Amino acid sequence: MSGSDFPKPTGNVGFRAFTADDVPAWVELHARILPEHAQDLADVVHREATWDGARFWRNRAVAFTPDGRVIGVGIIEHLHWQFHPHRYAVRVLVDPNHRGLGIGTSLHAWIVGQASRRNAWSLRGEVQEKDVAAVRFVTQRGYVEAQRNWESRLDVESFDPDQFANAERRVTGAGIRLTSLAIELERVGAAGRDAVLRAVHDVECEGSTDEPSLDPITPAPFERWVAEVVEAPDALPDAFFLAADDTRYVALSAMMQRRATPGVLGQGFTAVVKSHRGRGIAMALKVRTVAYARANGYREIVTWNNSRNRPMLRINEAMGFVKQPVWIEYTLQLREPECVEPGRPDDPSALQ
Repeated sequence: MSGSDFPKPTGNVGFRAFTADDVPAWVELHARILPEHAQDLADVVHREATWDGARFWRNRAVAFTPDGRVIGVGIIEHLHWQFHPHRYAVRVLVDPNHRGLGIGTSLHAWIVGQASRRNAWSLRGEVQEKDVAAVRFVTQRGYVEAQRNWESRLDVESFDPDQFANAERRVTGAGIRLTSLAIELERVGAAGRDAVLRAVHDVECEGSTDEPSLDPITPAPFERWVAEVVEAPDALPDAFFLAADDTRYVALSAMMQRRATPGVLGQGFTAVVKSHRGRGIAMALKVRTVAYARANGYREIVTWNNSRNRPMLRINEAMGFVKQPVWIEYTLQLREPECVEPGRPDDPSALQ
């Protein structure tokens, strides 16, 4: 890629390709913009290492000052969990102290140029509704609202476990065994590790098939899932809760460390296979996540839910999760979609 692909310098600001050496600066920039969602460097390095460049495409540019400091990042990439060959996710991050200088405009123009080269159909990006400047930035460029995602937080100390004392008894009384990934892996030993992980992966894949989303969920292949989830630095096997009916796993609710925001525990995916929904299993697992948080000194749990995912929102609301300012996903239509023939290399179903 030639340097001419990048925006021309704006004032004292230059632009160039993102490199692996920029990861720490990217993490610091993200923390300055969204301190409540700061990322741990080790987690980001791991995500960089496990990015599947053979299956998905991305490109990134940085804006920098004369002394080399990174003050902006532009990202265009396939969404690996909602893959479509002609639709891309985008992000534009600019240091708060350097806004209003045209940096974001230049980075976004570069992103659109990259998208055009790849014959992209559309772009999508997410901003928090309370960030008025960000909302104005995307809407002025033709983005339209596509969906909303609630960020919700639970004050662990305010949670009253007595109100949910029957949740676990109801489930275990019906013959469902509640356990954790750590317990299951210890139970089966090294010889049974692969079988347990494959069974858990199956639950996640089935549970994600009808998850509300703009594009169909693309389940990660087993080996990628192990690398990206089970072996990630933020993984908590003892807080990766499972429900089993006899020998079959039927539900999961996984928690993640958020080491850049001490005292806060992240709620990952909660899923129940279709045959076992409506039995209170998700609630029982969620109650266990709060018990884990309390026992391990966490003060808060944070989670995200699509606004159309009413079953999970009802559970969270009943437990006392408080909605935060909503995140809005916007899309920019670049050209009319074409028919993708099944079986072609660019057919998203080929990667599922």
